[in-house]
Amino acid sequence: MTYDKEAFLEFLRYLDNKVDRHLEVVAVGGSALSMLDLKAETKDIDIMLLNCSDDVILEIADKIMEKYPEKEVDIWANYKMAVHKDGRIFYQEFPRDCCNTLPTEPVAFKNIELKLLNPLDILVSKIGRNSADDLSDMVSIVRRYAFKKEEVENRFNLYMQSYGGSKSAVQSNFKYVIETLFGS
Repeated sequence: MTYDKEAFLEFLRYLDNKVDRHLEVVAVGGSALSMLDLKAETKDIDIMLLNCSDDVILEIADKIMEKYPEKEVDIWANYKMAVHKDGRIFYQEFPRDCCNTLPTEPVAFKNIELKLLNPLDILVSKIGRNSADDLSDMVSIVRRYAFKKEEVENRFNLYMQSYGGSKSAVQSNFKYVIETLFGS
């Protein structure tokens, strides 16, 4: 299944009706890109929950899985993300200034405060995995927001301070991404 912007909002409405507490939900990855109208659809839903205990996150995950298959929803917690690729786990921690509250929320929620991962952070978070789809997303982000090479390099260096995984592999990906986006 794929999820466009409306399907993501439908997911949020479902979650909003299932919880009885205030939730800070950050759209990340393809979900954030669809909210920014940079991607028509994405293969899964990517969210990060902020200021939640592990017990609350597990409770919310259980409620989500009542309707949505496990492989279709990725839930990150409290600025931390783990990506599995080829039997390896890449661990990233987002900087605390990585997300913005939407200027106007597309839907009025009773329990959810919806935020978006900043476009520059979306770009940098995709470097570790660096699939063909990710590269296409990164190109779209740079075209829309006209990020300079130095901005991307500075943000990437900030991510590398808390990166858990093969730093040489992600640095190699970064070099390739920079050459692709900005030339050599």
